[in-house]
Amino acid sequence: MMKCFIFFALVAVAAAFVPVYIPTRDRIQGRYIVVLQDGVNANSVIDRFIRNVTVEANVKTTFEAVLNGFVVEADKDGIALDLLQMLPGVKYIEEDSVVRAAGGQLIQTNSWGQDRIDQRDVQGDSRMILEGYGTETHIYIIDTGINADHPDFSGRAFNVKDVIGGDGLDCNGHGMHMAGIAASETYGIANRAKVYGVRALDCDGLGTMADVISGLEWVANSGIRPLLISMALAGPNSQAMIDAIAEAHQRSSLVVVAAGNADDDACNTSPANAPDALTIASSTVDDSRSFFSNWGECVDLFAPGSNIKSLGVDGEPSTFSGTSTACAHAIGAASAIMENQHSHVGVIEQMKRTASMDKISDPKGTPNHLVYAGL
Repeated sequence: MMKCFIFFALVAVAAAFVPVYIPTRDRIQGRYIVVLQDGVNANSVIDRFIRNVTVEANVKTTFEAVLNGFVVEADKDGIALDLLQMLPGVKYIEEDSVVRAAGGQLIQTNSWGQDRIDQRDVQGDSRMILEGYGTETHIYIIDTGINADHPDFSGRAFNVKDVIGGDGLDCNGHGMHMAGIAASETYGIANRAKVYGVRALDCDGLGTMADVISGLEWVANSGIRPLLISMALAGPNSQAMIDAIAEAHQRSSLVVVAAGNADDDACNTSPANAPDALTIASSTVDDSRSFFSNWGECVDLFAPGSNIKSLGVDGEPSTFSGTSTACAHAIGAASAIMENQHSHVGVIEQMKRTASMDKISDPKGTPNHLVYAGL
């Protein structure tokens, strides 16, 4: 009896050292991302959890590429969490959180971003002459989906995955807008790239951190290389997202993310604070920081983000502002560069090295580097 008690005490003490990360906002109570130690078999841990849990609990998703772990939906009283902490092989647990498309206000105006990224100075020449146009590169948009049959994609767009159930079509408009800036014929930067829709956000532009990681997992496993991944969305700080992006980067994925639209330090939000992502803040037509754009040392580059025209969900063009549209410009530029520089690390280094320096007014502690992809 004493031996059993001592064993239980040791397990309980060990469990106390398993970190549990609780989001500071937008919590989804009772839903947990469970990340395991390297080499631990997820199915074995899941089986042990299911056998011992005393409340209703469902394993929603498993990860094996960008994370080793699974997602559990259970009670909100913490009983399942207590058991998860005691399972051997658990590295940390993170309560799931809400993420939002990093779009902004719809404004009817003309676009200017294509012209800006091939110029060193703010005066444009109404032309776009780039190092490349994304030929034989593959852009994956993890977002609200895309409508791949839009004629402005000229057969280069595909709906490939819907992680939240459905047909992958965009019923919000955010994903289409991003895909249009990245790769459409009329509004696109890399207008020879192939673009793939991975739907992880719903018709309201909302989703969960776990579902976005599921989209990232799918691309890391199944994406065609050389590949680039856009995540123009924002949520609270997430260690699971940071780790997932790090693994995707190790698998030769170039991940580009939005800085966020809260006029706040980008280090407070994920995926913007992931060191292995290229994090993009938003600039205006007169080379100032957009008033809404997040800022700070976690940002890598600025790109055009205010009043950007692109494809709309109903087939008509629309104009949006947000760090999401800046992210779309940056991934288009990265694709254009990747046409001739196939190393994802090389593309990142080139974009930072050749960016237009000290162009943005009011950078607010952000590296003052503006995306450049011209000749």
